[in-house]
Amino acid sequence: MCAQVTSDTVTTTSAFVAIAGVVRLALMADSIIDRFLNAPEASGEARDEFNIAAQIMAGDNAFGVGLNSFSRVLSDTPRYSSHIVIMEDEEKSGVAHHIYWFTAAEMGYVGVTGFVLVIGRFTLLALWGSWKGRKQLEGALLFGLFVGASALHAHGLLAWAFRISPVTYMYAICSGLIVGFYDQVKRDTAGRPA
Repeated sequence: MCAQVTSDTVTTTSAFVAIAGVVRLALMADSIIDRFLNAPEASGEARDEFNIAAQIMAGDNAFGVGLNSFSRVLSDTPRYSSHIVIMEDEEKSGVAHHIYWFTAAEMGYVGVTGFVLVIGRFTLLALWGSWKGRKQLEGALLFGLFVGASALHAHGLLAWAFRISPVTYMYAICSGLIVGFYDQVKRDTAGRPA
């Protein structure tokens, strides 16, 4: 069981982390801004083309084309690749850079619904636990896990990093931490011994 912490400690720690984050962001700002201002237009257009292919696949296949089959189906099926111009000379096709469309293409709407429900459940559990345990260390940790999970979900609108093994493993670990910390908050707020 984690020790009870005062709201002053949580506030001080949160302020320190926020300041460190702002400093780090300021140090990285020039390269981030440069990427958005000077990225080749073809990069964004290629992403859009793959996302369109994913939307078409999802529309055609109620249960998807199969896990890890997006690139193969895109390469082998002219219906999904006929609109691709930017990467048309590539031997192998890429992947959709939108985790939700990518998942819908491979697992269908049923699969993407399940995916969203599972990841959404952990995210909302972290938010609810951080509110219930706002005067405890676990509550602060849950809020940090909520912010991290939310950032990963938002990033999923632009990339498919969630499906990369180390990211998935870290998410599974964070989900376990969310459940554990939430359980501790629940026990502490109910007044039962740990």
